[in-house]
Amino acid sequence: MHKLLSHLTNFSLNKLSENFVNSEDLDDYNLEQSSKRPLTNVLEQLQNEQEIDISFLTEQINEVCEKSILAMQPYAVVEQDKMFGSRWGERKGDCFQILGFDIFIDGDLKAWVLEINDHPSLNILLTKEGMMKG
Repeated sequence: MHKLLSHLTNFSLNKLSENFVNSEDLDDYNLEQSSKRPLTNVLEQLQNEQEIDISFLTEQINEVCEKSILAMQPYAVVEQDKMFGSRWGERKGDCFQILGFDIFIDGDLKAWVLEINDHPSLNILLTKEGMMKG
């Protein structure tokens, strides 16, 4: 976490940088060098290099995500009703959407939600030209 500001760049912008490191160009031994990598790799790196209590950190992340979803839930039901109306009957809330949470971790390991994406990128591999691989 020594390059704090590098973690505040949106991936859609970061991938255009000349400093972007594509994960497919790396092997398992140096994946931590990648600009975008799985959360498991980030947590492992924090635990190994900085002796961060990953259990505590994960609890903090889960808590802010849960609170955010609880805050959104009433609005989601209203939007579902607008979209599907009476076709759902009494089954309100029986749909789902994948969300992406951008989380900031402060020096006390407190998690803060920066933004919630309603169409998150689920792919970490990009070709050299910046197009997603299928």
